[in-house]
Amino acid sequence: MNLQDFKKIFTDYGGAISPEQLEPLAEFAPDLPLGVKVGYGLRFVTSAKNFKSDLENNIKYQREAHNVEQYVRDVFVPCSAYDQVRNIFGWNNKE
Repeated sequence: MNLQDFKKIFTDYGGAISPEQLEPLAEFAPDLPLGVKVGYGLRFVTSAKNFKSDLENNIKYQREAHNVEQYVRDVFVPCSAYDQVRNIFGWNNKE
């Protein structure tokens, strides 16, 4: 991922992260907070670098504790981080 691809997350996609962006994002901005909406259970926040392991732990917990198969509904940059990144780089919706 380069800076232009990173910028698109904040200017074109409204903070939404696609599955294809997760690995490159973890390499480019490993400490970027990510919110995860899952099919069952509570939403959780992780970092780009910990997304995969935290998701695996959540899936395992939901299976063992509640006997449900977990799935990801949405991955996004939480509002506080979204606003902070946009302010740091000076990116606004009119670009």
